[in-house]
Amino acid sequence: FDKLDQAVDTVRAMGAQPYMCLDYVPPALAREHQPIDPPPSYDEWRELVYQTVKHFNGDRGLGIKYWEVWNEPNLSNSWSGSYPDYLRLYDASRDGIVAADPTALVGGPTTTPLDPTAPDWLMGWEEGQGAKGRVDFISWHAFGRAPEKLAAEIASVKEVVARHPAFHPELIISEFSVAT
Repeated sequence: FDKLDQAVDTVRAMGAQPYMCLDYVPPALAREHQPIDPPPSYDEWRELVYQTVKHFNGDRGLGIKYWEVWNEPNLSNSWSGSYPDYLRLYDASRDGIVAADPTALVGGPTTTPLDPTAPDWLMGWEEGQGAKGRVDFISWHAFGRAPEKLAAEIASVKEVVARHPAFHPELIISEFSVAT
């Protein structure tokens, strides 16, 4: 964890709280060293996530709150799997996060541009998991948006959330730029 510890410590030294994105399969777990492929073993991925969250929130006691599952899984240069593969990855990540720190928040799907069907699928899938299902936040990226376009995206995600009363997720635009 040396390099990641250094990055997290640098963020904290600036007075900010890290927002962790769990993505890209490390070479030791990847198929033919392809970091954007689904992990060959979701159990090994779950264990990696568990150990990562345990390291920061358990061993180091940092209480990192936000744990986002993957970066832009709707883009072929970021994720080579299908959306059902992503849902399996989300569940393995959720299980690892919650096992290490039940107070940590789990979310995604971090699409760019916003695709409202993705959080709809995610919340629908997690509702099917019963009490185990978690969607603590919905995240996406919004690059080059005018303020009124951002407002429309937020409204569309709120409509999706309203269809899934089992969840009350925070809405997070985790990367953005504003067109002026």
